[in-house]
Amino acid sequence: PFGTLIHDVLFCDADGGSDATLNSLGVVLAHKHPTEGRFANFDQAEGIPNAVRECGDIKVVVIDTLTRFHESLLLPRLGTDLEYQQRDWGYVRNAFSRMESNLLDLPCHVIATAHVEDREDKVLPATGMTEVYDKRSGITHKVKVYPSRMVPALQGSFRNMIDSYFDVVAYYGAELVKSSKTGQERMAHVLHTR
Repeated sequence: PFGTLIHDVLFCDADGGSDATLNSLGVVLAHKHPTEGRFANFDQAEGIPNAVRECGDIKVVVIDTLTRFHESLLLPRLGTDLEYQQRDWGYVRNAFSRMESNLLDLPCHVIATAHVEDREDKVLPATGMTEVYDKRSGITHKVKVYPSRMVPALQGSFRNMIDSYFDVVAYYGAELVKSSKTGQERMAHVLHTR
């Protein structure tokens, strides 16, 4: 019902705007980490276990979204040349690994959301060839075309490593589905697992 107080969820808002969304649904969260502002740095990630202990009977920790949290770790490290160095990726990998080990020890469920993007999956066999014009050399090259799949919108190798951080990785979205009984199409929320 409208005005429901949820007391067994710790919400870590890295994306921003969740208060307005939850309020429009009539949901009031009793626990947020951090209590003010966004979930946006390594110290806050390290503080999740303490926040769970302080809040008491937490059954679920939600991180919304890993995409924004990942960006918040990387952006301060961006050099004047607008390039990331190898040590920057190592820092972020280390931060994710430490956060993961902290989350695995929690006596509750952890749900993390991420934005998604379509990427070519070069592990699968190529589906054909296409021509690509290279402006620098003025030469047209033939390149293989691979099937695409939805992946978490994380930079670098993290999009492929997400399976190692969580027990289940799934994609949730609205799709047109055809009814097997009536044959009519309708929009439905569908959960795909990897």
